Amino acid sequence: MQIDRINDEKFQAQLERLSEEAESIRFSFMSRYQGRTFAATGLSILIITACAGGFGWFMLMEARPVPASLFVLACFVAPLLLHIWAEGVLKQYRKAYKAQFLPKLAKLIGGLNFHPGRGVGHNVIAKTGIIPQHTIYEAEDCFMGTYKGVKVMFSEARLYRDKNKMQQIFEGVFVLLEAPTQKFSGHTIITANADMVRRYTGKRWKSLSPVAFAKECVHSGRFNMVSNKPEIAQDIASEALLKELAEADDVFDKAKLSAVFFAKKYIFLMVPYAHDMFEPSSLHMPIETNRHAMQCKREIEQILEIVDVFDLYRPNAHDSFNQA
Repeated sequence: MQIDRINDEKFQAQLERLSEEAESIRFSFMSRYQGRTFAATGLSILIITACAGGFGWFMLMEARPVPASLFVLACFVAPLLLHIWAEGVLKQYRKAYKAQFLPKLAKLIGGLNFHPGRGVGHNVIAKTGIIPQHTIYEAEDCFMGTYKGVKVMFSEARLYRDKNKMQQIFEGVFVLLEAPTQKFSGHTIITANADMVRRYTGKRWKSLSPVAFAKECVHSGRFNMVSNKPEIAQDIASEALLKELAEADDVFDKAKLSAVFFAKKYIFLMVPYAHDMFEPSSLHMPIETNRHAMQCKREIEQILEIVDVFDLYRPNAHDSFNQA
């Protein structure tokens, strides 16, 4: 779907109507949750009372400990199952929020498509050279579209070192931009993560060499660059690009993002970001739709600024990028 940028005033006006729909969803599920909670509490009291009576009868009147112990077990198990049943409404609310609200928000932000269970493919991120070693990769809440001929995809992502998900080693956002034609050569990494540079240089990045930024790049202070084609890398790392990367880093709370230019037409961004951006607020609190939506809009537009810098939709915009 083609992405169309919308100004804040028009966006805010349309957002009001969407906010009313979101609140309607929340009230519906809140009513169901309160009903289930009331029923579960009442049934739990009745079951505990009955089980206490059964325990007393079999233990004190008939001296049969086995049936008595079963009533004790039921006192704990039945209320627990009722609690799980009541809490199930919260899971249903989260699913409904993503199924009903987020697709509309995606279209409102710029005509994006929303896919709750998709993300940047593992075969793609494996080629970037910046993904830490992991056992499990999870992606969700994916937004997709096309902007000036460039395919845009971004989603939340999590990486785990172990199969039991006890050791999370990354949480944040993956962004993939795919140009319609080949635009640059080599493999270039620009990162604000100094620790990554220290750990990977000369080891994982054996074929990549450190590259100095051009003197006119005033925003280069927070970044490091490595590439297997230094002469191309300096053309890529323009002051305009570094400015947009620095602003994107700020939008995501100084996340120490990394950008990779590879396979001739792909740009990949890895943004550490602990906030779960696309989960609903508490069922008992009004959805913070306006603040949430405006933040999403800022993040998406900052990503699109990177596309604008490169003029990726113009085949001859940067001849140096088309070198074999």
